[in-house]
Amino acid sequence: MHARERRLFKHIQLKSDATASLIFIQQSPAGLPDKPSRPGVSLKEEKSTIDVLKHHLVPKMEVMKEEEKQRLLEEFGIDTGMLPRINSDDPSAEALGAKAGDIVRIKRKDETAEYDYYRLVV
Repeated sequence: MHARERRLFKHIQLKSDATASLIFIQQSPAGLPDKPSRPGVSLKEEKSTIDVLKHHLVPKMEVMKEEEKQRLLEEFGIDTGMLPRINSDDPSAEALGAKAGDIVRIKRKDETAEYDYYRLVV
């Protein structure tokens, strides 16, 4: 057993007549280790350099202009709080440069038609 495993686990051996059992109780670590357990493996999350908007499974998206937003809200008789939400830290929203309060238009296609969906960036 490695030194790290010895620190993480407390071993308790219970014995009865002819059987023996070993129970592992994991101690909760304070956080992730600073060094990766394997060379070349990073535990820190880094920003992606891939353009997610160019992936073939990601629908076409765009941030709506202010005039378009007002027209949309008037046409459907809604306010921004009634729209479904998308987080500003979503990879697609970040790639678009969308900020809180923006509305994103999502164009999805299926076999019969193309549909517009809208999301409020929060």
